[in-house]
Amino acid sequence: MAKLEKYGAPGVFDPPGYSQAIKVTGAQTILFLAGQVAYTPDGSAAHPGDFTGQARAVFGAVKKLRRRAAARWPTW
Repeated sequence: MAKLEKYGAPGVFDPPGYSQAIKVTGAQTILFLAGQVAYTPDGSAAHPGDFTGQARAVFGAVKKLRRRAAARWPTW
């Protein structure tokens, strides 16, 4: 039977009300990432008015989440 688990990574803000990621385990493991936002560790907005800074923070959060899950990018 599949198991759903709220999933997070150190250094990625965990907002109340929704999960940044959900990990599904069972016959195989799938990690679903939700829309990422540039947050500081305390939950406030990171890099206000700085698109590049926000994008780097978002991709950094995605990288931390997938590293924690030992996930790899597809190699199609």
